[in-house]
Amino acid sequence: MIFQPEIALALIGGMMFLVGFVLWRSSSMRHRIAKQDPLRDMNREIEARSNSPESLIHDMEVRLFDYGREVEGRIETTLSVLDRLIIDADQEISRLEELLDVTQSNPEEKQRSLSIQKLNANQIERIPDLIAAGLTDAEIARCLNCDQLAVLKYRTQFDGDQKADAA
Repeated sequence: MIFQPEIALALIGGMMFLVGFVLWRSSSMRHRIAKQDPLRDMNREIEARSNSPESLIHDMEVRLFDYGREVEGRIETTLSVLDRLIIDADQEISRLEELLDVTQSNPEEKQRSLSIQKLNANQIERIPDLIAAGLTDAEIARCLNCDQLAVLKYRTQFDGDQKADAA
């Protein structure tokens, strides 16, 4: 084997080229990795997903669900307002009927029945508690915003019921 300088030179040149190529490639990879921006990549990915049909369908479902909840809330509010108006109307009807009865018959006799009928269910429920607390009829009437005669009439009925229950 004779040492041929052309072959050695070609081999050394090829090895230098190969080493240069490897160094260039690793340098360019490092540069490419350093140049990457994860936020920009994430934004691109999010934008690509947001334009997909699945995400559009999902967005529409969310909007439809929110709209349904809003409509349901409005309906519930309207129903509760209507219920309150019905209760108020019923109370006004009964008040006007009582007033009509009073004007058509003996005013003195009807005034007594009117005063006991003025107590609503809430007032009737609270009277025994207020009596048990030791309040007078005038204090109970002031507390419940009703007529003292109605409280007195209820108290006599209440005492009569208790005596009947005790016997």
